Amino acid sequence: MMAFLPAPSSKVACRPCHSNISLYEKALCRKTYCFRTDRRNLVTRVRPCQVSKPTPLWTQRVVCSLTKVAETFMLFYALLLAGGGIAGYVRVKSTASITSGVVSGLVLAYAWYEKSIPVALAVSVVLVVVSAIRYSKSKKFMPAGLLGLVSTCACVIFALALRT
Repeated sequence: MMAFLPAPSSKVACRPCHSNISLYEKALCRKTYCFRTDRRNLVTRVRPCQVSKPTPLWTQRVVCSLTKVAETFMLFYALLLAGGGIAGYVRVKSTASITSGVVSGLVLAYAWYEKSIPVALAVSVVLVVVSAIRYSKSKKFMPAGLLGLVSTCACVIFALALRT
């Protein structure tokens, strides 16, 4: 909504925005009305004060805690994947296990270092798909089912942290 006032001069004048608003809104309002003269019509356009309500403190804490939980879980998940890859190599001499475990663990450790939740989400989605394929072929819970379960939990945590 724009209000038009006769222009006293062609200069720009700014005044505080305390017109017909409550005391609560006056305390929140830090913006100003900016009066700009339109040279064609010699009128001043006035933009109304837009008061934004503050976000509740508990919402800020939840967002902060979800991000911190995701970052902490990212490091735990990276160590779990790297440890699982090394354990698979030691037990069965599987080079695929050590390669996939250590590489995905290093990518997650880098994502933790850079605080990049989208990278961690992408890695966990890839691991969910790979573990689902391996579980459908072998029908054994260990290790494909466990990896799928942990990766699904990681996907949920990272998606919630990314959403907020």
